Amino acid sequence: MLTSAAGAAANNVMTPTDTDWIHGIARDAQTLSERSNRFVHGDYIDNMTVVNSGDGWRVGGIFDFHTARFGDGAFDLVHQACAYLDTEPSLARVFIDAYRREVQDDARLAAWMPLYVVKNRVGLWHYFVRADRPTWTRGKTSPDWAR
Repeated sequence: MLTSAAGAAANNVMTPTDTDWIHGIARDAQTLSERSNRFVHGDYIDNMTVVNSGDGWRVGGIFDFHTARFGDGAFDLVHQACAYLDTEPSLARVFIDAYRREVQDDARLAAWMPLYVVKNRVGLWHYFVRADRPTWTRGKTSPDWAR
């Protein structure tokens, strides 16, 4: 996350205030108790196939594992929820509600969410503000976009 922020700063699209905001969230996360590790794909909705098995739709396969790792499975929740907020906001609530119905509630999750959102958003910010990318970020700051 901090490496991506430094890369964005090198492209003059990350202010010192942006960087301080990111460092504050990272500092806060250091005090949190760990959650259990699971397989995290990182971008599964865009990299899965689904099949209709007669009684409903189910995941048939997953591909493109270049961002996969072991960590808190809630990071996959954040990535997809943010993608829906960017493209189809009404689906974000549907997705989160479905997640909550299937996963046991963990009170610690709310404390981790700012870190996961910033990690997701800063990584994308760094990617899209590279010199060879369109300047859709013009006039925006990283924290404003992440929020």
